[in-house]
Amino acid sequence: MPRDAGTNAFLVSLYKSVSDKGEFWFGLHDQRVEGSFEWVDGSALGTYNSWAPGEPNNRWDWGSENCVLYSPIKSDKWNDAECHCPYRFICQAVPGRPQVTIGTPTTTTD
Repeated sequence: MPRDAGTNAFLVSLYKSVSDKGEFWFGLHDQRVEGSFEWVDGSALGTYNSWAPGEPNNRWDWGSENCVLYSPIKSDKWNDAECHCPYRFICQAVPGRPQVTIGTPTTTTD
């Protein structure tokens, strides 16, 4: 959850060290209330953001861009997108474990 410029810069450098070819999800969304972005822990976005120019725009499918990602197409700035898109992700780990994990989403069925 990049709540400040330093953390945001660290996460951008981290994802660029792994891949410069695609977007990466991180823990910000407006799924509960359209236009009211919050972190996955339920806290409000706050004063810091790194939106690309014109974002968030909720462009596709009349209001279905509810999750946020880093976009190399938009100069590594934040972009809202449809949550179901299969991009990589950056997750914060539980204390006592590695600080950051990068991976590719998977789907499982029971």
